[in-house]
Amino acid sequence: MSPVDSTIIYDILPWDQPRRIFLSGSEGSGKSSILQHIATGSPYKVATQYTFESLCPEWLELSNLTISVLDAHLIHSVMYARAQNFVRANADGVVFVLGDKDDDVVWEDGLHFLSVFVLQVKETEDTPLLVLVNQADQDGARTLDEIDAQIRELLVKKGRVNQCYTIMTFNAKTGVGLERALTWLSDRLREDAIPAIVDKGAAHIQLAPY
Repeated sequence: MSPVDSTIIYDILPWDQPRRIFLSGSEGSGKSSILQHIATGSPYKVATQYTFESLCPEWLELSNLTISVLDAHLIHSVMYARAQNFVRANADGVVFVLGDKDDDVVWEDGLHFLSVFVLQVKETEDTPLLVLVNQADQDGARTLDEIDAQIRELLVKKGRVNQCYTIMTFNAKTGVGLERALTWLSDRLREDAIPAIVDKGAAHIQLAPY
């Protein structure tokens, strides 16, 4: 399958009013690739600032929309409060990326980051949460039912049973799956009220057609 047409992704993102999307996830899960896929074919470029003090090493500023990356695995615990403040200021929508072939340590770290930087920030209670799973088509990958069970358990533990969220797969290399996933997020951001539409069943889990 040929790489995704990133112009389509760019076109489906919401422009009606200023929005901020917070992008984070486990180490090496494809966060930078997501920004590049969105930027390709658009008049905008990914900006970078790799410094010791910077919480946001990469971002993409579009018309009325800014997507900011937090490399959670580089944030020391003494900086957690500062990072949470960053999330408060930049999370009209949240994209959290996990690598389905991550070893157990990296995987558990990813869930920990989701807990600390999203679920422990009260202001994200009404924020749509898009969980993207990279490499879900590979042999030995975790099943989506298993992933959903872990996400649900975490949401219950943090008192987020009504959290609006979905889990979708994508391919960081080709971008396949991103258009559908970001369409879901864009639709949620365009709604005046965010309903808890995925609190039962597994219909919200969607596998990208690789």
